[in-house]
Amino acid sequence: MVKSYTLSQNTFFLMMAYVIEKALVFFYFIFLARYFGPENFGIYNFALSFVTPFMVLMDLGFSTVLIRETAKTPEKAKSYLENALTFKIISSAVIGLLIIVVINLLSDQATIRQLVYLFVIWAIFESLASTFFSFFRGMHNLQYESRGLIINKFFYVVLGSAFIILKLPLSFFALPLIFGGFFYLLYPLIISRKLFFLNLKIDKAITKHFFKISLPIVFSVVFSTVFFSVNTVLISFFSSNSAAGLFSAAFRIPMAMLFLAGAIGASVFPVFSSLIKNNKERLSLIFERVVFYMIILAVPLMFGGWLLGDQIINLIYGQEFVGAIISFRIIVSISLFLFLDFVFSSLLTAMDKQKENALSRGLGLLINIILCFVLIPRFAQLGGAIAFIVGFIIFSFVQMFLITKIIKFNLGRLFKKGFLVTISSLIMVLILLILKNNFHLFISLFIGSVVYFLFLYLIGGIKKIDLLEMRHLINSSFKKKSQEKIDEKVDEIKQV
Repeated sequence: MVKSYTLSQNTFFLMMAYVIEKALVFFYFIFLARYFGPENFGIYNFALSFVTPFMVLMDLGFSTVLIRETAKTPEKAKSYLENALTFKIISSAVIGLLIIVVINLLSDQATIRQLVYLFVIWAIFESLASTFFSFFRGMHNLQYESRGLIINKFFYVVLGSAFIILKLPLSFFALPLIFGGFFYLLYPLIISRKLFFLNLKIDKAITKHFFKISLPIVFSVVFSTVFFSVNTVLISFFSSNSAAGLFSAAFRIPMAMLFLAGAIGASVFPVFSSLIKNNKERLSLIFERVVFYMIILAVPLMFGGWLLGDQIINLIYGQEFVGAIISFRIIVSISLFLFLDFVFSSLLTAMDKQKENALSRGLGLLINIILCFVLIPRFAQLGGAIAFIVGFIIFSFVQMFLITKIIKFNLGRLFKKGFLVTISSLIMVLILLILKNNFHLFISLFIGSVVYFLFLYLIGGIKKIDLLEMRHLINSSFKKKSQEKIDEKVDEIKQV
């Protein structure tokens, strides 16, 4: 029997895993970028970005459907897992062969081909492992996935670091991903064998049901995956591998900051799915509070990242990557939209609005690609950064419009809180301007963060009741309480 946990516990498990995972990968990629230089770093990221979108075709949205359907009907969870796993074994083999054919048609560089061939193996391991972890997510247990992420990245980083020390050639650096992915798959296999015996099979009724739900999700995930990888590929094609390396270096820092948003988004999805039919009032409250905390986290990152962008790039990558500074500042300026996407997409999918979410993401992606064709030949990595943020902002506004049409929440209160967060962030910026040239970057960031949260508390941007409200809402989400007590507590919170 799979043990279930509350939203707060699951968020904690996954948040800690994301902290460790992102820290390991972030520092590893710093050393990797310094070791390779912009040219080879661009080749490596091109091959990785080329394979990544195809992983969506291996999955076809089944992982997301597995989470949602398992959360709704846990008594059918084992059958859902067996069907999804069998399907993905077949799809992974087919798509793996497709990737090999396509890269041979598009590229004549031996190193790129070798990297892509090896990344295909990694993609298959990751795709199959995600099926097991989707099952555990649907059972409200993110502890296994948290451990799996750490195991994955531990082997990946340790082996990759050893390769750097040994000064091995570029093509060898796909092997750390493969070994990390192998253990990432092996761990849930061992766990599941202890819980139940799996039969690989295809149930036509379940498969048909999954396909019916997953098709809109596929487009959304495809658009999302391509959104975060296509710019690197197009910069490599229309400019140079060096420009692609500079863009990738700039892009990876804001993406590394999303670990907490990703943990929260993963945790609230099964909660949204469970509450969508049972208690929409509580769903609205949880949604509003999660959005509020995303604002608290993202807005200071936007201001601080823009101001300290030059110091951040120089400290992390060195003078060789000075051309990434402006791109970093451009991308970090939309941190709020990047954070909110995790919450918005979780809610829209839980409410069976994945088709609308896919269309809005597709619109943003189309604008991004069109702008890439126009801007990259003229402005290289800067053009790619501008295209990305314009497309993502448009997509985010469409998301927000859709959500306001299907769920009621206090938008005015969020704007008021957001204004207070912005004021606190500006005070932080003033402090950072004073400290910037007089103290080390880490000291400036620490003092700036303390000033931000202290000022936010003093002006009422965050209060004790905010923390108590969120704690009550998430801890009671999966506990059996009388509706009378729940409504009483919700009314009490609303009156504050």
